[in-house]
Amino acid sequence: MSLKADNERQAEVFKEIISLKKNEDFNRCLAIILCSAKSQPDAIRTAAGVLLKNSIRSNYHKMSTPTRNFIKNKVLQAVGDEKKEIRKTAALIACQTASEDKLNGWEKVLHHLVKMLDSPSYNDVDGAFNTLQKICEDEKSRLDSAELGRPLNILIPKFLTFFVHPKVEFRAYAVGSVNLFLQIMPQALRVNMKDYLKGLGILTNDKSFIIRKLVCQAFVSLVLQDLNTILPHIKQVIEFMLKATAESKEEVAREACEFWPILCEAHHTKGLDSKILKSYLPVLVPILLKGMIYSSLHLVYLGGDEDIEDSHIPDRKQDIAPRHHGPKVTKFYGANGDADTWDDDDEDESYWNLRKCSASSLDTLATDYKDDLLPFLLPLLRKSLDSKQTDWKITEAGILALGAVAEGCFKGISQHLNQLIPFLISLLKHPKPLVRSITCWTLSRYSKWVIHTDPNDEKFFKPLMVQLLQSIQDKNKRVQEAACSAFATLEEEAQERLIPYLEPILKNLMFALQRYQAKNLLVLYDAIGTLAESVGPALGRKELLKILMPPLMSKWQQLNDGDRNIFPLLECLTSIAQSIRGGFLPFAAPVFSRCLKIIHKTLVHMKQMGRSAMENDSTKEFIVCSLDLLSGLVEGLGSSIESLVANSDCLALLYECLRDPDPDVRQSAFGLLGDLGKACIGHIKPHLHKFMPVTISNITFDNNSASLCNNASWALGEIALRVGGDMSEFMPGILEKLVSLIKNPSAPKSLLENAAITLGRVG
Repeated sequence: MSLKADNERQAEVFKEIISLKKNEDFNRCLAIILCSAKSQPDAIRTAAGVLLKNSIRSNYHKMSTPTRNFIKNKVLQAVGDEKKEIRKTAALIACQTASEDKLNGWEKVLHHLVKMLDSPSYNDVDGAFNTLQKICEDEKSRLDSAELGRPLNILIPKFLTFFVHPKVEFRAYAVGSVNLFLQIMPQALRVNMKDYLKGLGILTNDKSFIIRKLVCQAFVSLVLQDLNTILPHIKQVIEFMLKATAESKEEVAREACEFWPILCEAHHTKGLDSKILKSYLPVLVPILLKGMIYSSLHLVYLGGDEDIEDSHIPDRKQDIAPRHHGPKVTKFYGANGDADTWDDDDEDESYWNLRKCSASSLDTLATDYKDDLLPFLLPLLRKSLDSKQTDWKITEAGILALGAVAEGCFKGISQHLNQLIPFLISLLKHPKPLVRSITCWTLSRYSKWVIHTDPNDEKFFKPLMVQLLQSIQDKNKRVQEAACSAFATLEEEAQERLIPYLEPILKNLMFALQRYQAKNLLVLYDAIGTLAESVGPALGRKELLKILMPPLMSKWQQLNDGDRNIFPLLECLTSIAQSIRGGFLPFAAPVFSRCLKIIHKTLVHMKQMGRSAMENDSTKEFIVCSLDLLSGLVEGLGSSIESLVANSDCLALLYECLRDPDPDVRQSAFGLLGDLGKACIGHIKPHLHKFMPVTISNITFDNNSASLCNNASWALGEIALRVGGDMSEFMPGILEKLVSLIKNPSAPKSLLENAAITLGRVG
């Protein structure tokens, strides 16, 4: 009962605080409660501090000068409060106030905080350091300003004296604060660089992993920002980073592991001799391979390593990463503009861990040293992949390493692939799902070799395809996802080689479509869309469409117009429509009308909500995705789309989208306009007086609108080619825009080429 009464009393006090909000002394009251009302519970004082910080952020410049000074003085008192939460809150408020003032008039405040660092009170030093570090983080450049007297000339030497302080938290504040300035390398740091490096050298042996982690961060930043500074000490730095990368404390090892790709980059960007790191490869490679082994904690995070059959369990919303749909393509004459993407992420974790960092570092080393890396790697891989290896985690790490070096060491590794590929295919039946999933990824990395080495399909390609299709049916979700991704990569490489096997492929994919949960459906839709793009019109055979389309249309009907899960299905259908062309005609009418319905409903919703309320809203993606599918339908069906356009409000909705404030919406809309111009110019021609002015106005280049400008230029060219003299009244504006664009030296080459072709068409 006493706890309940206490909570109720706190709630009443908080309501009283809020009720004073309109009073001009509200902010003073908050400052007093935070800094002086020590009889109040910490929760009340902290809440007052949070309210004060928010008020400063939104109303600081409306406050009177006496009120501002009152708040600053009060907050400085609380910086050294005996309660840590109050000190932290005071530091946040001080930092917010400093930012609002742009540090003008803060010379005395900074001097006071520096003086507090000499206090015998732990609370004073802790609070002052916390405050100074936050100000340093937010106001790096201003602290080096001549107008403010260059406060860094005092701060940096003072921080350096704390590198040897007996309290680990103060050492951490000091190193962390100085590290912040490595990004801008101010003169105050340069003149103290010798002492800074000496301090870092001492701290390489610090007992605290927090300090060692900060030292690793410092060396990574120094290589990035000012390699020459540490070049005389580079061997000692490398030896420390080797030791740190091998640490059992993952936070340190992960931070140190970031060093190796940065050092490799310095070979190309800063002229660092690659022989320096090469001499350490015999030590570094085993450390990286060890870092790829799943830790016990990592396995717990993943939910264990047992072969769990979880494919029947619905996904939770938090398991599905937000999916954003931007404009599908930038239009080009004679090309579809699709861009290749590569993702070596075999896991669905969102955080960057030692395993990923180690694999990425090995990948970079392979790219840099190519087959020179193999003498140090191959003996370790043989041991990891040996049939006598009893620890599956070591086997799994070896498979990951083999995939990581696939591109960089391809020439040397390819000599062993005759034996490795069949072995890897056999591992797709391994009892551990994590081994099966990483094997899918590694096999995908060598899919190009499989395709080009096996012209008769029998030795590698067909066994790999069959086993991946079986893995797509795996009852473990992680394996399903990896197998689908790997199969999509194989599709991209195989292209028309898949045509003889389309029936069994489609049957397997459609079977998976009925079983997969929401998250893996995204990957499956991508695999289906990639298949369509890879085999083209061959997918349009009637017997194949009978397998493919009914399940997809069933999913299409199950999803509501406002369900975001419709995006990947729309993308998949776009690829199919573009590939099978006339074969999509039986399914075109319901898809066409629903896309228009989604666009109409979304436009109405956006108008009702108001533009300001929609700024951070992703509702526009429903329009963008629907426009892209309509564009795919028009491109695929050609003139057969005319009746659908004639009997709908397609052009009216398109005109609305062409005038939409959002550039992504306009980009996709111009893509559709150009496709309609190619397919059914008769419907566009009567509306040139509407479409041309808005098109011309969007042929304007800046770095954020290149794709939009490109699509507008392309659409104009497609229409001009087909209407001829009817464009005459728009010619002055068109020529002015296109000539100005072509003369722009900042415009990308592809945009200039498109604009030149358009100019030729209208001229």
